[in-house]
Amino acid sequence: MRVRTLSVDLDRGLGLDVAILDEAATVADLCEAYAAASDDENLDKEERFFPGGPQRGTCFGCTFCCGRFNIFLSMIDVLQLSMAEGISRDEFIAYCTTYEPWKVDRMRLADPVSYCLREDNQGCRKYEIRPLICRLFICCPHTERARQLIAAVNRLAEEDLVNWRNQRPDPANPFHGKFSYSQIRLRDCVSDELWHDLFTPEPHSRPA
Repeated sequence: MRVRTLSVDLDRGLGLDVAILDEAATVADLCEAYAAASDDENLDKEERFFPGGPQRGTCFGCTFCCGRFNIFLSMIDVLQLSMAEGISRDEFIAYCTTYEPWKVDRMRLADPVSYCLREDNQGCRKYEIRPLICRLFICCPHTERARQLIAAVNRLAEEDLVNWRNQRPDPANPFHGKFSYSQIRLRDCVSDELWHDLFTPEPHSRPA
């Protein structure tokens, strides 16, 4: 295990912290850690997602989340999803995505409800190849360093696809030219200061 999630008591309830245990840890390792944390029944769900008060329990499933929120994409997401559909990358972008430069300058699924979900609304048909933003989303409180890590990784992934669309490749972006999340080191996604805060071989010894 190269990345570990930790349950911590926060002002908003029991939430998540993240510890990076290996300098070679990748975005794929982070996704694996988050997949395990999503089954933690003790995490407090944030009230903004559940009006009326926080709840606890395992995640409700992708249909609950992406039926309500935009699903932004990376180039790796596009490659995986287009391959699953049996169409080219360009066809997938043309027919399944929307570009919104007037909002956040990102590309998202044009209609995640009709594209992703089963007709019975019981789960995600693309779960094994779900987009990165889905893999790194748990609606519980996060420590500041965990929030910054997730935000940085998602931002760089989404910027890489926008750069490709606008024909302005950025070799400095760690996602540039990559075909798998296992190729992208977390160290390359964050500032020196944030890395220093996240990297430790003994996560349980740190204060929350």
